[in-house]
Amino acid sequence: MMKKLICFVCIACLFFASCSDDKDKDIARYLIFVTQEKSFSSQDIQKAYPEIFNNYPFLSSFVKDIRVIAINYWTKDVNNKDVVASGIIAYPAGEIKGITSIQHSTLFLKSQAPSLVLLSPEIIPVFFNQIVVMADYIGFGKTHSLPHPFMQSSITGHTCLDMIRAGKEYLTSQGFQLPEEITLAGYSQGGSATLALLREMENSSTSPWKVKQVYAGGGVYDFTQTYQAYLKQNIMSAPAFAPYLILGLNTKNEMQLDELFIDPPKIESLYDGQHGLNEINYQLGNRLDAILHPDFYTAAKNTSIQRLDQLLAANTLLNWIPEAPITFMHSPTDDYVPYFNTQKAFDEFQKRGCNVKLTDLKGDHATGAINFFIKILLNN
Repeated sequence: MMKKLICFVCIACLFFASCSDDKDKDIARYLIFVTQEKSFSSQDIQKAYPEIFNNYPFLSSFVKDIRVIAINYWTKDVNNKDVVASGIIAYPAGEIKGITSIQHSTLFLKSQAPSLVLLSPEIIPVFFNQIVVMADYIGFGKTHSLPHPFMQSSITGHTCLDMIRAGKEYLTSQGFQLPEEITLAGYSQGGSATLALLREMENSSTSPWKVKQVYAGGGVYDFTQTYQAYLKQNIMSAPAFAPYLILGLNTKNEMQLDELFIDPPKIESLYDGQHGLNEINYQLGNRLDAILHPDFYTAAKNTSIQRLDQLLAANTLLNWIPEAPITFMHSPTDDYVPYFNTQKAFDEFQKRGCNVKLTDLKGDHATGAINFFIKILLNN
């Protein structure tokens, strides 16, 4: 009798353990909840971005009804502490052919976070039957009260990867039949973030998807050389990016702002998330030597500038060997991000035997963005 009882208990334990394992598989580790969702008709989309469809009328024939969901999810902040972040998932009405993670371009206004506007212009692949996943970077959306770690490679890659994980949990819970591979794409800051995300995914043993293809456009990949070029150039059409990079690398307050800027209070006030790119450019003027501390232009750099040099070097995106195929795109006449970033990334990765391509875009930085996304669409 005792043997039968023991046997029954063992079987029961195995049964409940099995049930527990199955239940654990259904528990979302990253997804917290949906914060808002909305459907947009093709007419809504064309009305929202008339400048795009007026200049590129052929895109109108591809526009379709879509649904956009904003979610909150778990990730880490710059101090590696758990934080609730946000992002969006968009999918088309009808057939779904794949999934693409879009890393958005540079934002200055907190109000422009994808999870707030929902209908981001960078979700264009959704019109070509792609599910689109897009993270709000730290400092935007749910984490708007935190400083934005602009161009911090590791934290940006991690934030985007956790959004992809949360996105897969949501899509699975809704019964979507998902592909085995994902495409990564982004322009400007999004180009840098896309390489950072790829590195994070390829270094992770728990990445939710294999990467099918990568499109990186108009991004900064060598931060040291880029900043040196800014200093040498001095007169800039968009000076807002130079202080933004310094502030973005100083989220742990390792540098003293009065050793970096001539007028630190003015700089901090302009980067409070309430001022757009054009306004910041206007307020700063176009000369870096009227913005940055004089020690930037001397051989004996102060302690904070020395630390900045270290942080710029530490965030390079050229110190690894990518496995996924990468298509780099950049305009040689880009007026914001020096073209040498893309040429150097292509050359470095090609030397290491990586599967890389380089496609030149036309026009300035803004025009290049439209051309970038059109080329992606035509390739899919």
